[in-house]
Amino acid sequence: VVHRMTAAKIAEMTRESLGPRIDTQREAAVHARANSVVGSDASLVVGTGDAALLVDAWCSWCYCLTRHGRIQWNLLRRNVYKCQACLQRTLFCRICSDGMARGHSDWDDELCASCDGTLPDGWGSDPPETNAFSAGAHGVFEQ
Repeated sequence: VVHRMTAAKIAEMTRESLGPRIDTQREAAVHARANSVVGSDASLVVGTGDAALLVDAWCSWCYCLTRHGRIQWNLLRRNVYKCQACLQRTLFCRICSDGMARGHSDWDDELCASCDGTLPDGWGSDPPETNAFSAGAHGVFEQ
C-alpha cells in the first residue's frame, strides 16, 4: 500500500522535526502586520502578485521603511525578498523583526544594518556616510 502525503503535511512534519523556527514565527507576525496595510497594492510588487507575500520592514540597502516582496520561498533557509524601493535582494534579520538583512549574489548578511551596528542609533536615524572605499562593505571597513 502506497501512502500519499500532501505537500502541506510533509512541510508540517519537517517543521516539527526541526523544532520551533524563529524565522517562521517572525515572518508570520510581520506578514500579518503587512497584510493589514497592503490591501490591493499587491499588483505593484515586483516578482509577486499575492498580498500574502509582502512585508513592511526597514531595508539595509536604502535605509528606508519599505515594502518587500518575497521572490524565493525556502523551507530550511530564510526566504528571499526584494525591496520595492531600491529593488535589492533582502532577507529577514536573524535577531530583530524590524529590519531586513542585505542579500548578495554569493552570500547573505545575517543581521540588518541596525543589529550589526551600521546604524548605531537604530532605524530612522541618519544613514552612515560612505566613501568609495567603504561603499558596499556594509560595516566591514572603518572610515
